[in-house]
Amino acid sequence: MIMMDYVTVIGGANIDIHGFSEKPLVMGDSNPGRIANCSGGVGRNIAENLARLGVDVKLISVIGNDAFGAQIVREGEAAGIDLSHSLFLKTGTSVYLALMDNRGEMALALSDMRNLEKLDAAYLKKKKALIAGSKIIVLDANLGEEALQYLVSAFKDRPLFLDPVSSLKAKKIKPLLGNFDTLKLSRLEAAVLSGLDIDTQKKNLQKIGAWFIEQGVKRVLITLGKDGIFCHSQREHFFRPVHYVEALSASGAGDAFMAGIVYGTLNQYHDDEIAEFASTLSTLTVQSVRTVSEKISVRNIKSLIKKSRKNAEEKK
Repeated sequence: MIMMDYVTVIGGANIDIHGFSEKPLVMGDSNPGRIANCSGGVGRNIAENLARLGVDVKLISVIGNDAFGAQIVREGEAAGIDLSHSLFLKTGTSVYLALMDNRGEMALALSDMRNLEKLDAAYLKKKKALIAGSKIIVLDANLGEEALQYLVSAFKDRPLFLDPVSSLKAKKIKPLLGNFDTLKLSRLEAAVLSGLDIDTQKKNLQKIGAWFIEQGVKRVLITLGKDGIFCHSQREHFFRPVHYVEALSASGAGDAFMAGIVYGTLNQYHDDEIAEFASTLSTLTVQSVRTVSEKISVRNIKSLIKKSRKNAEEKK
């Protein structure tokens, strides 16, 4: 049997518990609002976005044997994710707890991802054939150092895409930078890894992008929130503005952006088209209270891109 092209995502899967404040948060006090939960985790979110875009995606993560784990399996399979290669434990499922302000921005969060330590090199070696056959391998830095080192060593001839997850977790991938084809970074992650601050005029973006290329990275995309996107590859570099919208929740926007990069790469889009597609995917995501919008589809993304281009042309 010949397996069609597929993407393997290796990283976190957890339940997201979000608290949404109705008014500006008052720290140290009880705030009126609402609480909701949904399947989450950086790796899992990337995988669901890709599945909703029609990509054959395998997720290797850790899932517990409880109600939250059952929810992740149920919602993941409904979206089209192949979870059969994940590690299932007789323990509780990882949880991400986030407090969102009245603008939909994350004010504070706690991440309990200790289960992912079980996804070690020994387990990943059992999945070597599957991972090696991937068109693209996507990793998130929730993985332990041993797992990351094994993956970059065993699959250095395959396209490895990385999401550092946070500025704190980004630090452990600094010694491994030269092994990655593509990095998706936030402003803070880029600064922590490079040691160079991104000023408000964004004058040193090219210098920061060039630093990553010098480390051996083939392409880096830096998201700057409402200020835009910067891309630097071995061939070119450019800045792209974004269409700003009011957010219901910013949670999951970066994961959607990474999925857009992967989708665009699979379909051989130019880097500028990839940035546009990924940005539009993020825009749709922040208009949902879920970490992955149920409206994600190639048709909807292309429709929004067409509308955005038309609006831009009319403003000229």
